[in-house]
Amino acid sequence: MLMNLDIRATTTWLACVIAIVPLASGCRVYDPDLLDRADAGPGEACAQRSQPPQRPSSADGDGPEVAFGLRMVVMAQGNDWPMYGYDVDGFCTEQPDLVSECTPPAVENPPADGVGGVDNVFGDQFFPLVEATTPDLEAEAREAQELGQGLPIIRMRGWNGERNDPRVDAAIMQAVFGAPGSASEEPPARPDDPASSRPVWDGRDWFWVRDDAFLMDDLGRPLIRDDNAYVADGVLVVRLPDRIDIIFPADAYGVLVRLTGAQATGRISEDGTTLENVRVSGRWSLNDLLVTARNIGVCEGERDYELLNSQLDRIADVRSTPGSGGPGVECDAISLGVGFTGTRVRVAGLAEGPPLADLCSTMTDGGVPDGGT
Repeated sequence: MLMNLDIRATTTWLACVIAIVPLASGCRVYDPDLLDRADAGPGEACAQRSQPPQRPSSADGDGPEVAFGLRMVVMAQGNDWPMYGYDVDGFCTEQPDLVSECTPPAVENPPADGVGGVDNVFGDQFFPLVEATTPDLEAEAREAQELGQGLPIIRMRGWNGERNDPRVDAAIMQAVFGAPGSASEEPPARPDDPASSRPVWDGRDWFWVRDDAFLMDDLGRPLIRDDNAYVADGVLVVRLPDRIDIIFPADAYGVLVRLTGAQATGRISEDGTTLENVRVSGRWSLNDLLVTARNIGVCEGERDYELLNSQLDRIADVRSTPGSGGPGVECDAISLGVGFTGTRVRVAGLAEGPPLADLCSTMTDGGVPDGGT
């Protein structure tokens, strides 16, 4: 089982994964209004599929830049896992037929969807296996986010400030470090010791973001961008570019995230200071998952790698390319849904982010880093 994977590597891998491409303990952290469906009973679960709200028809507008830092990640979703995803494949996979766009490589039937056709194998089956061996994972991930390191940030430009805006320019970037701010709209000087600088989460913090998330170090040209995002009844809806590199390094380990068919949604609070009930949903190719295993030291030809590969072949439930499935076609991706809470922040500038290491190229025969690059 996946539990046999090296705990340290698995912990860092999942913590990075959830930081993308996971709210306060004990709370129901989803917003039922985001589930675009009527309440459904048995046999009616897909009468109306779980999808983001549709683009409004109101007039477009303009406004100042607004950014939210995503933290308080939700990994332990329990029975609420359907509330963190969307129907990504257009199928209602439920008993007794379990109709789906594909079949897992290693088992006969795909896992069942949640109410509304929600696809979220990550929250339903993958994370519970890891949580059994690393019960403090969610707490450790949140602690790292509180420090502002590797924090995902959603930046909005052109939002009219109203509950409906048919077009906004949204970008996603990753923080390198943050610093407290004041009422001034001018960013403070870069901290002398960025590693020890900490945000205070009062809505006035400034963050320096990874320069490799922008074209030619230009803050106006983000690589992870949807210039046709929108706000519908207060819900921000952002589509992510397919397979764009999202790097989440952490100490000696890290992960490279590449999603397809991905989208992020979140409800803007009435006062505009928080982005509530954020969820990121999409498809993660098995190949891309296995490639980034090298970044945590899980290497081809080793037992841990084979265990990971075997587990993914059992829970794969979607195709990485939407619309490419059919009878007898094998699933080659897992569905993913994770949650966050967003707090208002400000983007100060660019900084060089830590590199993502290929640990398999620096391992000795005993599986211990040999001190190489």
